Amino acid sequence: MSNSLEKMTKDVLSLPLKDRAKLAHKLITSLDEHVDSDVNTAWETEINRRVKDIKDGIAI
Repeated sequence: MSNSLEKMTKDVLSLPLKDRAKLAHKLITSLDEHVDSDVNTAWETEINRRVKDIKDGIAI
């Protein structure tokens, strides 16, 4: 680990828990550079189907 990364890590670890959590979320999100629109569409379809099943009273 480089010196600058070590210092940054030390500084980040001294942040309050909520700030570290927000930063962790941003860092993890930044790793997912490619969003597959087909997956998003499939999830939207599945969510709508499940909501319909609940409203129709047939959800397990």
